[in-house]
Amino acid sequence: MKICKQNFMVIAIAAITALTLSACFSPWEESEGELIINLGNSGERSAMPWPPDEAGILNDINYVITLSGRGTIHITAKSGETIRATVSAGIWNVDVKAYYQDKLYATGNNSVDVKAGHNNPVSIKMNKADELIPTYADGTPGLAYEAIGTTAFRVRAGSVTGGAVYIPAYHNNLPVTEIGHNDDYDNFGKGAFEGTAITAVTIGARVTTISDSAFYECTSLTSVTLPASVTTIGNYAFGGCTALTGSVTIPASVTSIGVCAFNGCTGLTGITVDSSNPNYSSEGGILYNKAKTTLIQAPIASISGNVTIPASVTTIGEWAFSSCNSLASITIPASVTSIGIYAFRDCTSLTSVTFAGTIPSANFNATAFDGDLSTKYLANGAGTYTRVGTTWTKQP
Repeated sequence: MKICKQNFMVIAIAAITALTLSACFSPWEESEGELIINLGNSGERSAMPWPPDEAGILNDINYVITLSGRGTIHITAKSGETIRATVSAGIWNVDVKAYYQDKLYATGNNSVDVKAGHNNPVSIKMNKADELIPTYADGTPGLAYEAIGTTAFRVRAGSVTGGAVYIPAYHNNLPVTEIGHNDDYDNFGKGAFEGTAITAVTIGARVTTISDSAFYECTSLTSVTLPASVTTIGNYAFGGCTALTGSVTIPASVTSIGVCAFNGCTGLTGITVDSSNPNYSSEGGILYNKAKTTLIQAPIASISGNVTIPASVTTIGEWAFSSCNSLASITIPASVTSIGIYAFRDCTSLTSVTFAGTIPSANFNATAFDGDLSTKYLANGAGTYTRVGTTWTKQP
């Protein structure tokens, strides 16, 4: 539904409680009063004429409040908070700006005659801001929603085939928590947005799951913003997004990243993990588990020349360096005891590999490197191997 400009109340009058002063407290200065603004929370929403398709937005709004009277006071707050400002008695102007996901959402203004020694509640009628993008809160027109029971929705591309996409936090009063489903390939033959020509995607603040292949081979996708709500990034979720550039930031909330989630992203220069994430970490743009014992994904665009795997690493994951075509040589420390399938597949410039230790045959997949390196290493042990074509030779 398109958002129409309309007036509605988002700031409710605060409940007033009597001020009782005991003998051991000094009374307020006669020239001061307490101005109260209740910013409203989910418990009050039912009493507000909030558009049905935006019923969940209120908790995501941030406020900037400017009090102007005998001086100026600036206050920032979030939904659900009650502002109590002790101000000089007299006329005060209250200007409010409401922001939803960093966009100006609504504005309001009112004046209040602050009485000394009293609680002074103020109510403000808010108006939709002209700056609001008409489809911003509703999501991009054409998206397809599927109910998850009676508590949430998942979203797919629907009739959307390209352009910038906004996936909303809410649809029909319920949170949008999933992008596609892990069974989409079996049911539809592709992931939620797989193969579409979308150029950018902003994901709403209630999405927790980006399912398998959700954006697989979206080759026009140049940017993606992951909200702090995301916990799961599925297998191949952004695989093959060749136009995706710069660094992708993994928020602290993420608990699971699937195989090849960013594989084949040839323009990706880094994967940065929020330092407070308890499950994952990053260093030099490379994605690791928290302890840095498993190297999960190297960003193709920034891997070049000679690379040495950190001594903390015990496992080089599946497809970890796949298609790093500027990688010339790799040194693998003795700590590494496992190399996953296709870990160095299609590294066309890779001509030298040094093994410092022993990797059991069961943990050295035959497809880890192009050519016959696994066979040669398992037969001849640690050392430096060089390649001509598909043939690897151990150096003296």
